[in-house]
Amino acid sequence: SSVYSSGLENDHGIEHVDTIYRYPETVVHGSGGWSASSSFGFKMNAFFAFEKATVNLDFALPGGVVVFPEGGERIEPSLRPHDGYYYELVDFVQGIGRGKLSGTVTPESAADSVALCLAEARSVRERREVTID
Repeated sequence: SSVYSSGLENDHGIEHVDTIYRYPETVVHGSGGWSASSSFGFKMNAFFAFEKATVNLDFALPGGVVVFPEGGERIEPSLRPHDGYYYELVDFVQGIGRGKLSGTVTPESAADSVALCLAEARSVRERREVTID
């Protein structure tokens, strides 16, 4: 329903952003940045706390994903060799080749993602919470 972001902005634009995403029933925090040196490379991780499990996603670690069920043994699922960004691009390129998109990655979803990023940028620049339409 809204975002509240703060970030680091310079001549190149916003290089780091921390956001609180407000949903009707919960709040999510996210952080992302592009200000590291080129030799640092691309790093992505996330931590999810669910009702009956915790999931750690960290592609710098072997395997990349570990599930910690409540009261159970940790699970390290076997994943395909590339990350999700790769498979989104493959799906899109194959859809162009077929002349019909699969529907997995939709123009509406892409537009929603861009709108969310623009709301975050607005929040950083205006230093206030921004409502998502």
